[in-house]
Amino acid sequence: MTGLYMDNNATAPLRPAAATAMQDAMGPPANPSSVHGFGRSARLVVETARESVAALVGCRPADVVFTSGGTEANNIAFSGFTHIITSAIEHDSVLQHGKIATIIPVDQNGVVELPALKAALDSVDPAAAAHTLLSIMAANNETGVLQPIAEIAEMAAVAGIAFHSDMVQICGKSHIDLGQCGVSFASVSAHKIGGPTGVG
Repeated sequence: MTGLYMDNNATAPLRPAAATAMQDAMGPPANPSSVHGFGRSARLVVETARESVAALVGCRPADVVFTSGGTEANNIAFSGFTHIITSAIEHDSVLQHGKIATIIPVDQNGVVELPALKAALDSVDPAAAAHTLLSIMAANNETGVLQPIAEIAEMAAVAGIAFHSDMVQICGKSHIDLGQCGVSFASVSAHKIGGPTGVG
């Protein structure tokens, strides 16, 4: 009897092309910071990967930071901020963060209540705005509910507050253009779309 795997939202099976790329990268000595030929070859692999990710999500390659996964990506986005505004249905890596100060409720459909969000943004002291981050996931990892990211981004911009979106569940499944959607930071993860675990 063969098992049937149906939990791609948790982790998608590794794509053969990704497995081949990993195997190729594990051959020669590879420190991309080295100036010799081996190092330059490794650097080319890293920068080519960075360009591929940038093309996938619509940002500049220089804006792509590789991490060990979505949780680390979320935590890096929070660094430098002392006040986090988020929703009640975020991933645990967001909700359990020590800087959460305001939690916005969602409606019966799981969509962030925009009047409550506006009230929270309006309540931020202008002197604290530079140290405040709004973090709302684009697609919920359990229900699949999509949030109105463009509208939320506009609200954050009006308030002068940086906006982070955990886009782990939407990346590779729906078109993302970070250059147009108004987010300051976004988290994505390879293992949700057929890449290796441990890459965010």
